[in-house]
Amino acid sequence: ALFAVASWAQEATQQPTDSVFTLQTAIDYAMEHNYDVQKAELEVIKAKKKVWETTAIGLPQVNATFDANYMLVVPETLEQFSNLSAIYAPIFYSLGPPEYDGIGLISEDEMNSIIEGFGTETVSTDDIRWGATLDISVSQLIFSGSYI
Repeated sequence: ALFAVASWAQEATQQPTDSVFTLQTAIDYAMEHNYDVQKAELEVIKAKKKVWETTAIGLPQVNATFDANYMLVVPETLEQFSNLSAIYAPIFYSLGPPEYDGIGLISEDEMNSIIEGFGTETVSTDDIRWGATLDISVSQLIFSGSYI
């Protein structure tokens, strides 16, 4: 009984496949389904993509990278050199304050306060745990014999 229902459903869904083609529709059908024509169309698309790839070589190139680091444990050597201003303060004081010529970006009073505070600042190891780098590069092809 199951086979009878299955065969009846199959016969009901099948429609006659008799198709009448005119000469032009037969040619169009053959051109659309011909493997050589399909392959040629794919080659044309491939050539257009290659032209765009070659053109893109001559466009400006922009590259950017960002790198962030966190040190769980700060090495002792970094801790020793984390406050270098205390080492260089005597050298800076021995040179004396620079002559203020009135052209600087900060006033003479501000410059004196910077000189007085130099070497007194302490740096915590938390300040040197983090490190970040941002690299951005831009390049442009000016001439290439292979580009021609």
